[in-house]
Amino acid sequence: MHPIKRPLLPPILSYLLLLLSIFPFISSCNKKNNIDDLINKYSIEKKDSLKLECLKFLKENIQDITSERLFFLNQNGGKENVRLDTISTYSSLRRVLEDNKIDFAVETLKDRDFLSN
Repeated sequence: MHPIKRPLLPPILSYLLLLLSIFPFISSCNKKNNIDDLINKYSIEKKDSLKLECLKFLKENIQDITSERLFFLNQNGGKENVRLDTISTYSSLRRVLEDNKIDFAVETLKDRDFLSN
């Protein structure tokens, strides 16, 4: 009796890994190279069929996914640049905001708008 050979990764995990690997590429796209352009590009060669399927999947399923963008406002309502990499605790963030009289707001964005442009 021969041992059963199993794939290294289950098919769904392989598919998800491919999606995750192509996602940064899509997010770096600009207006000249949006998801539709990538679909056209990967429609040409058969070796790119899995990339093509991933892009079609993302395009179809990304419609209602949102992200939040945090931004800071000065006293005049203008946007203020706050380096979050210098803040290590909630209290240090609170101190920076209070000392500089900065407020914050959260904006909800549809991922399809900034991932495909």
